[in-house]
Amino acid sequence: MPLTTSRLEKIGFLSQLPPKANIDDFEVITVNGKSGKKLKMYRKKKEQIDKDGLEDFTHSWTTFQQNLS
Repeated sequence: MPLTTSRLEKIGFLSQLPPKANIDDFEVITVNGKSGKKLKMYRKKKEQIDKDGLEDFTHSWTTFQQNLS
């Protein structure tokens, strides 16, 4: 196996999808092997962060003010 493939596998990429896996649940990258052959690698998508929750600082601000006293 090419060296680049093993590095990608260390960070969670797979060379084949698991059986009965939904392709929409995986991100796909294409890498060139040392022989010039293109290889597809798959990794499970991480959960999306709720941006609305990140922009609402009301709870954090209240906690900060309580700790000042």
